[in-house]
Amino acid sequence: MESNARLKNIHYTSHENLPEQSPMLSENDMDKIIEEYFTKNDQLESMAKIGVGAFGTVIKVKDRNDNRIYALKITTSKGRSNECKILADLDHPCIVKYYNSRLYSDKWLVIQMGYCEMTLKLVIENKNAILKRHVGNKYIELFDYIISWQIYWEIVSVLRYLHHHAKVLHLDIKPSNILCDPNLSHGTLIKIADFGLSIKYEDISHTYTDKCKGSPGYMADENERGKYTPASDVFSFGQTMAHLFNVDMDLEYHIVDYEQPSLLKKQIHNMLD
Repeated sequence: MESNARLKNIHYTSHENLPEQSPMLSENDMDKIIEEYFTKNDQLESMAKIGVGAFGTVIKVKDRNDNRIYALKITTSKGRSNECKILADLDHPCIVKYYNSRLYSDKWLVIQMGYCEMTLKLVIENKNAILKRHVGNKYIELFDYIISWQIYWEIVSVLRYLHHHAKVLHLDIKPSNILCDPNLSHGTLIKIADFGLSIKYEDISHTYTDKCKGSPGYMADENERGKYTPASDVFSFGQTMAHLFNVDMDLEYHIVDYEQPSLLKKQIHNMLD
């Protein structure tokens, strides 16, 4: 499918695309920890660094036993075990697959998860190449429209599942935490990842605290005061969709004809079937 080909042309493995390394630990120090880990665990082959955050690093790895590709998150173990507990209980086609976790050197938590080639952040930054959306163009092509709304509804389905079934707040919905799967595993385009800030309803304090969860630009005002509700995720979702759809008060979107309607019809059928 053409949609798969467009997505596969972009890879999130370049250091130029990575967020800045946290000042809590220098990149050289983290690289030494990673090298030491793979020296002692030769079952996994390190292929590429695909993400760097405030608490650790995500690496693309290959398991030499089954020849499958995984994502390995190496993060500080302090206060992060909750992420594994929450992930292990979740079962949704649009949530990243959790396989296992282990403690390394008493202070590093290693989490093995499903691998996706890119993030929604990278898709948004490369709309011209992936979605053929031109900067400044007031029109959105039908292909772009369908893909964007498919992503929209898949995230909605995850939030419904988290809030109504799993009773979990994600608290860090943003483009870099939404993985895009060009292989359409389970028939879905996206996988929600990074549950490091997530909290179960039963653990939510009903009073304001001094703990702040979320990312600047995507975090609701009440989060800054330590108050968390399902509306916190909805606000972050809205901010994310504003970036995806280029929401602007002066910008109107109109559907234009697609050059290959028969191919588009097949793509829509495959995605929504």
